[in-house]
Amino acid sequence: MMKPIAVGALALLVAWAAQADEWRIATLNGTATVGDAVMRFDEDGGFGGNTGCNSFNGNGAIRNGRLVIQGPVAKTMMACQGDVMTAQDDAIVRLMQDEIVMAFDPFTGSLALSRAETTLVLTSATRPGSDAAAEETETETPDLASAPYVNVFGLSGHLNIRGGPSTADRIVAEVLSGTLLANQGCEEHGNRLWCNVKLIDASGTEGWAVAEYLEPATAALRAGQGVFDQIGKLSCAETLEGPMDDCDYGVARDPGGSATVVVFRPDGRERLLVFAGDVFLSSDTSEVGGSFESSASSDGDMIFIRLDNERYHVPKAIISGA
Repeated sequence: MMKPIAVGALALLVAWAAQADEWRIATLNGTATVGDAVMRFDEDGGFGGNTGCNSFNGNGAIRNGRLVIQGPVAKTMMACQGDVMTAQDDAIVRLMQDEIVMAFDPFTGSLALSRAETTLVLTSATRPGSDAAAEETETETPDLASAPYVNVFGLSGHLNIRGGPSTADRIVAEVLSGTLLANQGCEEHGNRLWCNVKLIDASGTEGWAVAEYLEPATAALRAGQGVFDQIGKLSCAETLEGPMDDCDYGVARDPGGSATVVVFRPDGRERLLVFAGDVFLSSDTSEVGGSFESSASSDGDMIFIRLDNERYHVPKAIISGA
């Protein structure tokens, strides 16, 4: 019997959003917000935040790629300073009603919320960051020993890759935040953790980087840069009624059981599918449009996904690697 999957269930959003205690409302309709505009997701399904002027909170449920607001959103009634802040306050609160289209960007970890003519982009407000000069300071660093690939983060400038595990060693390369590197092992040197890394490009440059600006690379990041654990073919169709075709795919897997599948369609376009175990979590739907509808179901060893009129049959073995 066909077993429905809770696509984009609220618990999955909460698990994803809980990576940070708080999320910054970075932009409103493409323009940077003013003041301290933030949003939080609670484990019980509630959400709340601040427009930069007034606090708000409410409850919602996620269905078919949309956040469905349940009941009125409560808001404080402080007078905002200036026309810009007042307009921002009004727009954010006005968005929090009815159904809100969600668009995940697994490469940047951002979340876009859109309804009518209003779009908010949320980014992590608690992820550590600094400028390039901070390379010479000591900070507490997570264990990277088991990560085969790492991502550079937390720098507004570049990170120095050095010939040896010391700031006295010569610089062999400079990389920006967001650069994916192969990790060949990390060691303590001079009370700091350094990782022996290799650039994933034609140069193959190797060197050492301070570990406090490196984090294990997620499956989505690796998939976005074409670094896959497995490649092959799966069944796909561009229309609901049309015949199934063979699509090339590449998959990158995380140790926790999540995976990102990139499908290369016959028409030359790509579709990115994100899974948490056997559960379809989200898709890159920028080419589908803001009013897309998604659904997924499971039958035996296969997951059936529909994005608007597109269809994808994804064997569970692709996700698990079994």
